[in-house]
Amino acid sequence: MNFLLGCICIYSFSKLWKYFQYVILNTDKYTNNEVFKKKRLFENNTNSQEYKKNKIYYINTIVSCFHSFICGFILPYFIYNYQNSIYLDFFCIFSSSYFLYDTYECLNINEYMYVLHHIISFIPLLLSVNDYNLLEPVLTVTFLSENTAFFHNLGYILKKNNIYYYKHVWLFNVVNFIVLRLVFIPIVFFYESQKYTYEDVLPFYISFTALIAGNIHWAKGQIRSGKKLVREIIYKKID
Repeated sequence: MNFLLGCICIYSFSKLWKYFQYVILNTDKYTNNEVFKKKRLFENNTNSQEYKKNKIYYINTIVSCFHSFICGFILPYFIYNYQNSIYLDFFCIFSSSYFLYDTYECLNINEYMYVLHHIISFIPLLLSVNDYNLLEPVLTVTFLSENTAFFHNLGYILKKNNIYYYKHVWLFNVVNFIVLRLVFIPIVFFYESQKYTYEDVLPFYISFTALIAGNIHWAKGQIRSGKKLVREIIYKKID
């Protein structure tokens, strides 16, 4: 795909993500669903800045859960069955536009760690828009990452709705995170990096190295969380 056309499509799709967020935000106005009105999800004071921030974060998590499901479970089928095809172009634009949209949303609620993560994820996707040789490995890393993001987001949504099994989902994701992000992503990165010269893919080296470093940092928190979850599940300790 032409790089300029790809950039236009990415920007246009980012507007669709914003519209998707708007639809979710206004769901309670058009249905009997009270989920966004439940004060226990956020805070007692519904006029506070903290309440508004938490509500937006909750809605963004639903949007993120949708993106991570598509990339984590549907994308792999197309990677391995439709190589060098327009389908991969679509997924590249689909995911790039999401990261562009969510970067803006994270800036609004001062979640700067996620902003850095999105930039690191966005650069390889953007640069591979018109390069099929790089697109496949980049999308492979994307689906490995987003697979773990789906279970993290799902657990958060379950927790906010007081569904106890969020702990089981998060505990599963601790193992999932370690296997996919600390084992498979480095393997994909180093295997694919052998095919290109250092000068050709310098931005990818920088982005993937930063991604792996971030995964190692987050893995520490995942392991601590896993130990706590095991104790809570075994001894039935509810928050």
